[in-house]
Amino acid sequence: MFYIYMLKSKKGNKLYIGYTNNLKRRIKEHNSGDNKSTKF
Repeated sequence: MFYIYMLKSKKGNKLYIGYTNNLKRRIKEHNSGDNKSTKF
């Protein structure tokens, strides 16, 4: 099952929209800042 998500960056105040088959992992990646797509 795939999920569509919208996440907001606290630092840059930007929105990220995407899809994933593992929502818990994706949120963890977003919050950790280790993902290149969510870094500035």
